[in-house]
Amino acid sequence: MSLEYHFGKFVNWYLSGTYFFDIHPPLGKLILTAAARFGGYGGTDTFSSIGAPLLDANIVYVRGAAAFAGALIVPITFITAAKLVQDPKV
Repeated sequence: MSLEYHFGKFVNWYLSGTYFFDIHPPLGKLILTAAARFGGYGGTDTFSSIGAPLLDANIVYVRGAAAFAGALIVPITFITAAKLVQDPKV
């Protein structure tokens, strides 16, 4: 639930067009926002506390995007390491 609590606020802000300042790069939050928009999430949850029940069922797409990106880390790291071992000049 902590993913939705922290990044859910950013997803809501991106979907509503609200200006906010964040020092971190926005790519991850934009990917989650794209998944939320694709899933039909309307930015209705308030994310008031950790462990609070989620009201909108379309937030599943946000969880799926985060899980998919996390699952891609291992093969991408393996392929990158294999390429570096084959040709260390790369």
